[in-house]
Amino acid sequence: MKKSANKKRASLIEGFQYLIFGSLLLGACSFYGTSLTPTATHVTSNDFSFDLALVGEEDCRPPCWNEIIPGITNLEEATRRLHQMENSGEGNLTDYPVDLVWRNNIGTNYSLHVKDESIVWIDIPITETTLAGVIHLFGEPSGYKAIGEADSGLFRLEMYFPSDGLIITVWGEMRRLNSIEPDISPEMEVTGVRFIAPAPDFNTMVTEYYSLFDEVDFSSLDFYPWEGFGEIPLE
Repeated sequence: MKKSANKKRASLIEGFQYLIFGSLLLGACSFYGTSLTPTATHVTSNDFSFDLALVGEEDCRPPCWNEIIPGITNLEEATRRLHQMENSGEGNLTDYPVDLVWRNNIGTNYSLHVKDESIVWIDIPITETTLAGVIHLFGEPSGYKAIGEADSGLFRLEMYFPSDGLIITVWGEMRRLNSIEPDISPEMEVTGVRFIAPAPDFNTMVTEYYSLFDEVDFSSLDFYPWEGFGEIPLE
């Protein structure tokens, strides 16, 4: 009889825990919009989808990641934090000459780039995220860099969100038939996310970002201001 009562109590507690988790997740989704379908890792609607890695934690929003902030956290502090996570059984740290690579327990790699003993950017792996999803979270980008890949028939856009310390990469198909330029569309898939130090404006962000690369001629790069979805002037 006592065992049956304990079993019933445990079942009630477990059910209550699931109810709380579901309420929290639905509450978070209502904050980001209506008619959303939440999962453990993504939020999806008819118009957009995004990886919850872009949301972060309440006390560590992008570009913060696990208490590490590009442009603020130095190498020693970042290494100490990742070793704490490693000792807690959350994953494994590999220390390379210019990168710290964190591999979590489901095999996902996060790369933290090091320059002058500081963390200058963090590459965040994401899936099932559209350009519309990123704009839903962060607003419109300030500008972008466009690169055509003639051999593959693809073009790549690097989009900049200065105040959020965010750079994303999206790919699209080039359409040269009848002189139609390639265009930017809401459903474009985001293939790369990089957290960097926030900047006051677009020009400051790209100037500071490309100063981190030793062999890039900044003056040779073509940047465009964001003017909404539609055709883009690929050279």
